[in-house]
Amino acid sequence: MSKRRKTITYNKLSTTDRQIIEAVQQSGKSATSTLLNIAATYQKTTNTGLERNALYVKLIQAEETGLVSRQIVNRQDEPIQTWKTNVNLKARVNRELIMFSRSSKSNIIV
Repeated sequence: MSKRRKTITYNKLSTTDRQIIEAVQQSGKSATSTLLNIAATYQKTTNTGLERNALYVKLIQAEETGLVSRQIVNRQDEPIQTWKTNVNLKARVNRELIMFSRSSKSNIIV
């Protein structure tokens, strides 16, 4: 799936699903993106909890659409399942800011 297609798919997601994908990305910045770390990041950013099983199902659905991928990593001879986003959320935010600034300029009365 192309980057553009992934961005379009991401934009069609519900708010909860987008927040989960953002939690995957944010948890990967500070620690390994395990299910527990993603759940903690999601809870911290949204102030709402999500059961691990429900989170796992949402991540599998996101994987099926190509927005996230999972892999097994080795940490101290223990296999750990981690998650990674396949969508460039930073570029998406930058485009939204540009579009907002363009639309706000047209509303300015001089």
